[in-house]
Amino acid sequence: MEEVEEVRKKLAKDKVILLGHSWGGLLALAYAVKYQNNLKGLIVSSGLSSVPLTVKEMRRLIEKLPEQTKNTIYECEKNNDFSSDRCTKAVNEFYLMHLFMFHRFPDFVQKTFNFIANRKIYKIMNGPTEFEITGTIKDIDITNNIKKINIPTLILVGEHDEVTPRVAQVIHDNIKNSLFYVIPNS
Repeated sequence: MEEVEEVRKKLAKDKVILLGHSWGGLLALAYAVKYQNNLKGLIVSSGLSSVPLTVKEMRRLIEKLPEQTKNTIYECEKNNDFSSDRCTKAVNEFYLMHLFMFHRFPDFVQKTFNFIANRKIYKIMNGPTEFEITGTIKDIDITNNIKKINIPTLILVGEHDEVTPRVAQVIHDNIKNSLFYVIPNS
């Protein structure tokens, strides 16, 4: 939070509107809890306030996958193997339904995945996949703290997002006078 505040101080003379997406949504919420007097407003896009709830929701989404895909994911988790072609294919099926909704990943998305795969920090913080969060962030839950936020807040989420509308609803329910919008077919 302190780094975000330092950037705000250097770039803006006054209050700003802060946007946080996905993990950045959690960071934006945490920043707003501490520094809301420096914000005009907050936008949380596909963000979360609770990693455990988000994982629970992703597990629910896995249960809706085709039987073979679901079983492959469970087997990959049991064997702690997400590098084999079979496991990668099953994880990508999840991502195609809940992360990108394309028939195949655009080149820029594949390039991002390749970049992340070569970075240790993602695995340290997150774990092997988006839905198997076993890293240092696994227990983070700031839901009770976000009740302190009283600035204009917009919460956005895709209808089929891996960070589900249920997760976004929890944020909305805990920030007084926030606006909540589910983007259809996304």
